[in-house]
Amino acid sequence: MPVWLTRLLLRARATLSRGHDHALRDELQLHLRLIEEEYADKGLTPDAARQHARREFGNATAFQEASLALLRCE
Repeated sequence: MPVWLTRLLLRARATLSRGHDHALRDELQLHLRLIEEEYADKGLTPDAARQHARREFGNATAFQEASLALLRCE
């Protein structure tokens, strides 16, 4: 494969990864907010709802990094 084509493909993958990163981050934040709202509807204070939601949701950063690693392997 010509060097210029390899570079083009690598740049395209990097661009797509960044777009995927932002979209995934937004999606994770949405789900976290929805879980927070469920706890708030049950009567928890906003701080308590946020803490419970984060505990239930898990480590969003680890999920995001694993997702990006899978994208790079494709």
